[in-house]
Formats: sequence, C-alpha cells, structure tokens
Amino acid sequence: MEIVFEMIDVLSQGIVEAFKMYGDQILHSFLFYVIVSILSSVFAIPFVRGKFGEYKVHSILSSIVKKNPGKYILLDDLMVRLSNGKTIQIDHVLLSCYGIFVIETKHYSGRIYGKVRSEYWTQYAGNKKSNMYNPLRQNWGHIKALEEILHISESSFQSLVCFSGSAYVKLDDCTNIVLSKDLKKEILSYQKPIFQGGQIREYAIMLKGRDIVDKKERRQHVKNIKVNQELRTFKIAQGICPQCGGKLVLRNGRYGEFYGCSNYPKCKFTEKLNDWE
Repeated sequence: MEIVFEMIDVLSQGIVEAFKMYGDQILHSFLFYVIVSILSSVFAIPFVRGKFGEYKVHSILSSIVKKNPGKYILLDDLMVRLSNGKTIQIDHVLLSCYGIFVIETKHYSGRIYGKVRSEYWTQYAGNKKSNMYNPLRQNWGHIKALEEILHISESSFQSLVCFSGSAYVKLDDCTNIVLSKDLKKEILSYQKPIFQGGQIREYAIMLKGRDIVDKKERRQHVKNIKVNQELRTFKIAQGICPQCGGKLVLRNGRYGEFYGCSNYPKCKFTEKLNDWE
C-alpha cells in the first residue's frame, strides 16, 4: 500500500514540477490529460483519498521518529477492542517522552464549518453540502479508550486532528486542529518530559499486543460504523434522541430552530433543523 501511495505522490509532484518548467507545452499534451484524469478518478474514491491522507501524515511522523531516536514511537492504524466489546480504530498514536499524541487524519477539500462542541460539522465541496462527524469528538473517544487500556490519566494525551488535504477549516476554537504542513512544528513544540523512555516502550508493547490485525474483524468494524450511522439517522427521522432514547422536540435558539432532547439538561443532544431535510 505504501508503495502505491509513494508512486501517486511522486507522480503528482512530477506533474507540478514539469508544469513549472514547460508550462503551455504540457497543457497541449495528451499524456498530461490522461495522467490528470487517472489521478482525479483515483482520488475521487473516499477510501483511497483517506488512505493517502494517512500515508502523508505517517511520513511526517516517521521523520520525527527517525530524527529523534529513543524519544518517539509511532503506531499507525491501531485497532483495539474495549472492555464493552466495541472496537475503535485510531489513525496514528505517537508515543513520546512529552506525552502521547493521538492523531486523527482528515484528507478533505472544500470548506468546513462547525463548533468544537457540536456533534456534526458542515462541509461544502463545490455546490454539495454534507455533514461530517466532529473529529474532535471522535478523537476524544480514542483517548478515553487508550486511558482504559494504559491506565493513565487524560492529561498524558494530546489530541490532534490533522487536515492533510486542501480544506479551509473555520471553527469557533481551532485548538487541537492542525494542517499537515504545521504538524511537525506542533508536535516538536512539546518539550516538557512527562514519561521516561522505558515507559513509552512499555505502553507501545501494551498497545501492539491489543492491536487487531485480523482482516475479517477489521471489515466488521467498518460495517458496524455504517450500521450505527444508519440507525442514528433513522432514530432522528422518527423523532427519537439517538443518545438517550428521549423524544426530540422543536425549539427556538439564538441561531434559529433546532431539535433538542426532551430530557434536557440530563441529555444535551441537539440537531439543526435543516441538517436532515
């Protein structure tokens, strides 16, 4: 898989460099259009787009590990089972003397708007509008899972959501959000040791021992995510709160009408009125 992405990356960079050198000559080249068409088709596939983003971030993190021997250990595509039987998949875990970085990669384009505490953000790609699950919430769940496995406090972790594509991201608070070009600088800014080298090696061994490598189980994990998303959508359409099972009621707020849970304040679930029209 890495070889494929390296080839695509090299090919993409080669096109850019060739365009700088030969300009208009390339624009009239049939081969140029063939290559661009192939790349466009490949990256239109969500799975490929996501994997390319993960590989891009992996390359950045690997360079940190290589240049700082003994201080960092990188685990990619980690999947573990929790005590409740559920599985979680984490894009990157970078263990270091300065804390454990838990990194969720998003290779998106277009414009993304949202609030840190919202369950969903809004993505605009051309004329298409869609919802995306808040990756900060997603990563918070990853950290809680690692807490359970390693038996260490939440303060030992650093959550980062890395956008590796060309997306413009606008939130009410961009803390814990980083672009791939700034990822290395962000990680190296943490220089206060909280672990010994022996500790991070122990934690890495514990996580590797829990990593699920069976392909069948990994496919089931993806299937479960899709089923849960469909179930959530169905419940909302039926006026049922997907978090606690309460009734969804129409309310008026500062930014207009929205659905809220009847069990508020015990349950703070909300959904914009136009999100599921």
